[in-house]
Amino acid sequence: MQKHPGRAAVPMFLCLLAGAASADPWDAPAFYYAGINATNGLQLKQQLHDLIDNHVVRSYGTAVPALRLTEQDPDDASKIRLIYTPWSVTNVWDPNFWWNREHTWPKSRGVGESGADTSDLHQLRPCDPSINSVRGNDPFGEFGGSYWDPNFYGATDRGEIARTMFYMAVRYDGSDAGTTDLELVNGIPFGNTMGDLASLLRWHYREMPDELERRRNHYIYDSSLMPFYYQGNRNPFVDRPEYVWAIWGGGANDSRITIAGEQPVGGATSRTLTAPPRLVGQPAPEWNVTLSKIGADPTTYTVTTTGDASASVPETARAFDYNNGAFAMTVGLSGSGAGSYSGAVTIDNTDLTSSGGGRGSQDGDDVITMAAEVLSPAQPSLDPSSPTLERIVDFGPVERLSGDLSVIESIWNLASVDPQAALQLAPASFDLGPGASASVPTNDRVAAGASAPVSVTFDTAAPEGVVEAVVTVPTADDPGVLGWQLRGDVVLTVRIELVANACPGDLTNDATVNADDLLAVLAAFGEVGESAWTSDLTGDGAVNADDLLGVLAAFGTTCP
Repeated sequence: MQKHPGRAAVPMFLCLLAGAASADPWDAPAFYYAGINATNGLQLKQQLHDLIDNHVVRSYGTAVPALRLTEQDPDDASKIRLIYTPWSVTNVWDPNFWWNREHTWPKSRGVGESGADTSDLHQLRPCDPSINSVRGNDPFGEFGGSYWDPNFYGATDRGEIARTMFYMAVRYDGSDAGTTDLELVNGIPFGNTMGDLASLLRWHYREMPDELERRRNHYIYDSSLMPFYYQGNRNPFVDRPEYVWAIWGGGANDSRITIAGEQPVGGATSRTLTAPPRLVGQPAPEWNVTLSKIGADPTTYTVTTTGDASASVPETARAFDYNNGAFAMTVGLSGSGAGSYSGAVTIDNTDLTSSGGGRGSQDGDDVITMAAEVLSPAQPSLDPSSPTLERIVDFGPVERLSGDLSVIESIWNLASVDPQAALQLAPASFDLGPGASASVPTNDRVAAGASAPVSVTFDTAAPEGVVEAVVTVPTADDPGVLGWQLRGDVVLTVRIELVANACPGDLTNDATVNADDLLAVLAAFGEVGESAWTSDLTGDGAVNADDLLGVLAAFGTTCP
């Protein structure tokens, strides 16, 4: 009897282990499918049969305590989840009231009374007795009164039931005592067959295995979890959903998965995403990316990450349905400290067959490459070695008329060991005493480890006394960095004390009181205020006779 309806051979098989990776505790051991190397659907079905048929056969009665474990409600260990409904009930065995054992593949459709199939835990499920009775031996499907829809009462069991039917059709070929050859057909089944195959295929792709289904599969397999009830075999279609199309799909797969908006080359697409720099503590960068599937056939896919990349994909969304479709996913980069982060998300079309170049198993991987930089804050300082926001520079006594005094200080962005934001200097404010001036670069950005100059100049011809120049510079992180903050005002105070000239009468500061000094007084005679400073010998704010007499009194003097 043909054991793969609708398919005699499947071309272009790829390695069946490609892309397999451990993701959670319910995954199959790495060695479990190592011997599966079929080149067509018929071989695949036979190899899977050989893999899963040599299991521990339990009694039908053993199913009662086993189901208490495999169907345990994750929120209440005293309850058991029922098939065909979203209900949980007490796990106390009462087949006439609380729950009984449902043969998802009915006895009247090929399952015997004494063989391994009648007690196989992969197909037995706890069920509400009244719903079990209503279902009877109806085949599964969506087309009306002749079919049973597992989701009719609000459950989401279609995909799980489909994979159970696939398992039974592979596991039981009539070679075991007390069993028959179980097969799947389209439409209303007959004899030892079940259906509707077309519905089961749709359900499989629309409802991928969730954690509870994977957990159940692993419990039935693992002797350490159910020492007295385990079977020791797995449902391959829970672990490897991509096996389904090769056996029952009816043709080589024509699906092409692409990153929306990108032009495929050999089926492969790529996109590079670069995040704006951000400060430590800001949310990790995320992007929304749409995957598109082109083609009439459904397919499964895996999403793997490398480096610092992450991808948010619901566990039940690992497949595309028939015909064209799209799926939105969120990708991002993780990392808590300052540094450069990068990684990639790879989407692999995992179907095992291909209808031609760039389709199905020959569909090239789609890769999203991401990069981001996380920066530590800028660190403003007036000292190159330690954080200092305020500083006073006092030059002490300075002789009047001794020439302009200029000083250059620096505003530093102290470097850390981590990548760091540049320091933004806002427009400065100045509080300047007589004869003082200052300048700071406007809106300058200072890289980590670099500095910007603050220039202060004093005109020593100003009147005697203490003169201060106070420069206040607001600072912040580079505003181009996400999460930037103000980093405080840098305040530099430069102070001098102007004292009497040690060489009275020497207005021109050439160490000699001569005609040049006399001419300087005469040229500025009558000036007052700042315009008088350079010729105001007496420091009274005006150039007058006192200044002229002072020069004449010292005329001819040579200063040391």
